[in-house]
Amino acid sequence: DYWVERDYPVELNIRGEVLDGTVHTGGITTPFNGDVVINIYSKTRVSTIDNGNHNGNYDVNVKENVTILDAIFNGIRNLTLESGSQVYLKESNDFTLDNLTVNKDALLDLTKVTGDIKVNGDFIGYDNTSQDPLEGGAIFLHDNQILDISGDVKGNTRLNSYNSINKVDLKENHTYIKAKENASGSFV
Repeated sequence: DYWVERDYPVELNIRGEVLDGTVHTGGITTPFNGDVVINIYSKTRVSTIDNGNHNGNYDVNVKENVTILDAIFNGIRNLTLESGSQVYLKESNDFTLDNLTVNKDALLDLTKVTGDIKVNGDFIGYDNTSQDPLEGGAIFLHDNQILDISGDVKGNTRLNSYNSINKVDLKENHTYIKAKENASGSFV
């Protein structure tokens, strides 16, 4: 009910086409104060989460094999990319979130973000049992970016290499990842 101020958790399962590509987490005339979990499935055309008139947190789960171009996830708390999903962020000044999960064969392209990327909690890559360090998801950073992780790093994640076709060159002697020394995960 968009007309009455509410304060309860909501889960949105977006399975059909969203005509303007925008999911609104807030109320129309009054604020929505609860937390929202948004599950984005294939063929929805969703690229923007509008958190206007929303006083709670929102999390996004990009489901298997979903591709989102020019994504705008400003103010997001947690982002999960399931296996085979791809998210290409639209141009923005920065990108800050609490927790980030990039599963097997998923890709998060951050190259259009002009500033650094901040993960205030954990970065979770693919926790594979085959021990193949190249098996996992990938993130793309541009040559002046830093991914700063305050929490733990778990699992394997490829940096700037998704497959033999999609690669972004790394600049020599540039720090791309800042994380705790004793992190259990790795970027390859």
